[in-house]
Amino acid sequence: MIARRFSGSRHVDLWGTLGAILGSVLLLAVLSRDGLELKWIAFVFAGLLWGVITLLSGSVKKPLFVLFVLGLQMYIALYLGDGESYAKRWAGLSGPSGFVIAFVSIPAFCLLGLHALERVVQTGLRPFQWGADIGYPALLLMFTTAMTIAYTPERWRVTFYLFELIQFYIIFLVVVNIVVSRQDIDRTINLLMAVLCMQCLVYFVQTALGVTFTLTGEVIHVDGGFGRHGGTVSTRPAPFASFMMPLLFIAISRFLVIRNSRTRFYMGLLAAMGGLALLLTFTRAAWTGFALGLVWLIGLGAKRRLIRPLRLWFILGALGLVVLIMLPHVMARLTSDHSSDYEERLRLIRMAWNVIQAHPILGVGAGAYSFVFRQYQPHQLLDQEVWVYIVHNVYLLRWAESGIIGLLSLLWLFFAGFRKSLTCSRLYDENQAALALGCSAGIVALLWEMMWDLSLGFSANAMIWFLFGLLMAVHRVGFDTLHEVWPGQRG
Repeated sequence: MIARRFSGSRHVDLWGTLGAILGSVLLLAVLSRDGLELKWIAFVFAGLLWGVITLLSGSVKKPLFVLFVLGLQMYIALYLGDGESYAKRWAGLSGPSGFVIAFVSIPAFCLLGLHALERVVQTGLRPFQWGADIGYPALLLMFTTAMTIAYTPERWRVTFYLFELIQFYIIFLVVVNIVVSRQDIDRTINLLMAVLCMQCLVYFVQTALGVTFTLTGEVIHVDGGFGRHGGTVSTRPAPFASFMMPLLFIAISRFLVIRNSRTRFYMGLLAAMGGLALLLTFTRAAWTGFALGLVWLIGLGAKRRLIRPLRLWFILGALGLVVLIMLPHVMARLTSDHSSDYEERLRLIRMAWNVIQAHPILGVGAGAYSFVFRQYQPHQLLDQEVWVYIVHNVYLLRWAESGIIGLLSLLWLFFAGFRKSLTCSRLYDENQAALALGCSAGIVALLWEMMWDLSLGFSANAMIWFLFGLLMAVHRVGFDTLHEVWPGQRG
């Protein structure tokens, strides 16, 4: 079934796969000649092997799509740039310092290319989808980023920033165009739940060993304090929490909504694992965001008549038990010095506001904040030894770099995704309604987290764009069964 859904023309698949294999061979030869690290050559060789397996299987899109979804959790990136030339001038990093090609982008590029090629060589196929409701704010977001190249002195930074946004947009387009049926939606959700499970297990292993390890072979030992790790999506706990948040809410929502007892069991187990992993990040902003998202999920689920009280009490009890087990560590984190953290962030906000007041309409340029904000440091802080860094607030950072229109484009993007999740939560299909309900709660939580950090991280942003695309696909597939309230109280 899914092989036929995702395979398309076998002729196109054959030549597309052979082209990918040939490209991998050429890239492998170039990398070997230039003396690049062995780990990168190994990754290219693994890609070559995957291409051979794909060719032998007779289907291209199916294994590519599986690799694409599972690749969301694998932050492996090829960096093309000279970061050292910037390092002496910046205080923090508000955007990429070079062209960063993420692992997940590779299968995304291949899938989108194959999909477009099929429409060139064949007639009568579904037209290419641009994502309409969410695609428009996405394009505006890229445009407001690109236009800052006209007046910023850090033009390469804008280019690097835009290249990253294009990768996110391609991830969005792939999901919008490849997921075309209920079976595709269900299998995609199952793959996302597999990602949640794998990241929980990885985080538990990292916590038990007291080390953070990456897929590129880095090992970071965490000594003393709270053992805070990043799974395989980051080396920091905050981006890991941001990545996990929507997936955790989808698992909770499916537990509350799905009638199949076997599915409920697995979703309950995943919810408990995800809750424990989130708790072990010891990230206060993520904890608060989770609480806000959970309140929203319960409220919207009750309004839609999607959840049953008994299941709700069960999930609340399970999450409460997880907190109770970790209570000494939780209290130690909650009673740590909040005032100093608040004062530090308040200083950074004042600096950001000074930048915004000087450039309210156009901003200083995408990715350029770290090079210019020192010029707007309050005079009373110039002679003090204080922590000077990029403002820990995505909204203020976006406003300072891209102006008010850039900020509005970001807010429009999240509003469009949130609105689509509300619409899809009315669908009759319980899998689709549960997905939308969980996505809406995840967006609420992430909107809160964005007030307390400078970025959600590449992997979390990629997950957001992926889910936006999935919501578009869900809306298109389930449009004919749209209901004001889902009558899901049976069983």
